[in-house]
Amino acid sequence: MPRTSTSPPQLGRDFWLYRLGQLASVVGDSCNKLALAWWILGETGSAATMATIIAPVTFVQLLLIPLFGPIGDRFSRKHVALISDAWRFGTALVLGLMALRGYFNLPIIVAVALLHGVGSALFMSVSQSIIPQLVRREHVELAIQKDQAITPVGTILGGVVGGVVVSWLGPAGALLIDAGTYFIATAATASISAVTTAPSAESANGQMYTVRAWFNELKEGVRVVTSVPIELGVAVLAGLLNLAIAPLDISLAYFVKEAQHQPAWLLGLLETSMSIGAIIGAMTLGSVQRWVRRSTIVFIGIAASGVAIMVLPWARGVLFPSTMLLLFGTAVIAANIPLKTQTTLAMPDAFRSRATSVRIFIGAIAAPAGIAVTGWLISTFGLETTLLVSGGSVLALSFAVFLIPNYRVFFDADADVTSRFYVEHYPEAFSRGGGEGPAQIGKVLEVPE
Repeated sequence: MPRTSTSPPQLGRDFWLYRLGQLASVVGDSCNKLALAWWILGETGSAATMATIIAPVTFVQLLLIPLFGPIGDRFSRKHVALISDAWRFGTALVLGLMALRGYFNLPIIVAVALLHGVGSALFMSVSQSIIPQLVRREHVELAIQKDQAITPVGTILGGVVGGVVVSWLGPAGALLIDAGTYFIATAATASISAVTTAPSAESANGQMYTVRAWFNELKEGVRVVTSVPIELGVAVLAGLLNLAIAPLDISLAYFVKEAQHQPAWLLGLLETSMSIGAIIGAMTLGSVQRWVRRSTIVFIGIAASGVAIMVLPWARGVLFPSTMLLLFGTAVIAANIPLKTQTTLAMPDAFRSRATSVRIFIGAIAAPAGIAVTGWLISTFGLETTLLVSGGSVLALSFAVFLIPNYRVFFDADADVTSRFYVEHYPEAFSRGGGEGPAQIGKVLEVPE
């Protein structure tokens, strides 16, 4: 049954330091995207040139996430996040100084952007696995709810700040502000006092970390995900959903400009509506779970997001499409938070970073393919058919959640049961073949109280 509480729990200083730093970096990222686009378009006038930066950065970042996963299980996750924040401060500062001096060199910009993507991938490898070490076990779900609500707030603020700063100070000003936000994130992360070292790191203390050791740990992460049916089921479902939803990004711009013949501000309004929906979904989920089972919320959330996409092509004016995108944002986040909460809690801490990174990779790898074929789908079948197929696929996939083994039992379990679920049901997934399995399982249940 859904867990209830008579008083709001306190998430603690460390969690809010972590989220303050990342809120600042999300605002900076939005400034960065807007400023970089404005700078490049101002110098070249070519949208294709933007693709030469976005495409390789996206690909490299996605590829590196699972490769960095073992690092979060070997070293302090706080230190990994700290290095990634400081790394991105440096790369953002380089871009800002280049723009300030009027030095436009596309190969160098691509190289620095790629290095920035490396820092982002390093952070993403620990961004979820660190949360259970910053709060009490029974508060992990609330922490993830707050985490998911704060991110869209940062996106909205970043869009506003970026637009104002670029208008007043030019791209250089926005890029330097981006660097400043990473400085704030670095300082906030450095102030975290919680011990964020995984048990696997403690057991490997004093051992040299070799390429062979890294590769073996990466294989363990892959093995864990593929050996735990729930993990594999969630990863594959996420991949299929991302493939189905991917056309929405490009379709929205086409919907506003070609189908609705509306100015660009409507596109901004629709994107803002999705972010507001995400905030609403995250903030109200706790109350909804007092009455509706978590497993049911996941199903309804996925199904409702599909319906919102299907209806969108026939939504005219401003209010109707904005409402559909608000519903979409609310539904997606309502489904996403329970999925993240239960899988994060259930994964033993010694494997959490690498397994989560592998699952994120499986869930995201298909999205670029969906984006790549969107133009062809729209030109061949039209916008209405494209979004109808996209939303219909999401709606159909909502029923696939019931194919995940132990779906209702797992997603409706409380925090204590969930934290033991994988180890009790799939102990072979966490044995290492060298006699370390049982001892390791005994340690992975240690969580902050």
